[in-house]
Amino acid sequence: MKKLKYSILLFISFGCLAVMVNGQLKTENVILITLDGFRWQEVFTGADRLLVGNKKFVTDSAKLVSRFWRTTPEL
Repeated sequence: MKKLKYSILLFISFGCLAVMVNGQLKTENVILITLDGFRWQEVFTGADRLLVGNKKFVTDSAKLVSRFWRTTPEL
């Protein structure tokens, strides 16, 4: 997973460098959004039932399930 993060960071860095070398665009602000802490499984299929019920990770699993749990990943 670290290799993927470093690869993405390297790709973005080279992209920024290419824009700077070209000199046609003058970007003043850059916004970087990260999803640190999300597992890819949660992004595409929702929370894992085993993690939602684990007291080590969740203090009130009944409340969490009532607010966010769905039987399918679709909205």
